[in-house]
Amino acid sequence: MEKFEYKVKIDAENAQEAAEKVKNLLIFAKKLTTEQLSKINTEIKNRPDLIPFIIEISEEYAGKEIGLLDAISVAKKTYQKFIK
Repeated sequence: MEKFEYKVKIDAENAQEAAEKVKNLLIFAKKLTTEQLSKINTEIKNRPDLIPFIIEISEEYAGKEIGLLDAISVAKKTYQKFIK
């Protein structure tokens, strides 16, 4: 997968040029996303036996995220008690 980083300095003189660069960057990002999703769809079509595994991993990840969010919430409440 390609990695891209692009920095644009925008001022009144180069606003049109900057807009074009941003537009091109968005087009590139859309193309890259479409290609990656296409690869995922191809794998799913070739290996439908992987779907239950993908679902299981997604559920486990969601469970960990919920635990993390709960821990952050508790830490935030504890912190707020100490700063009052």
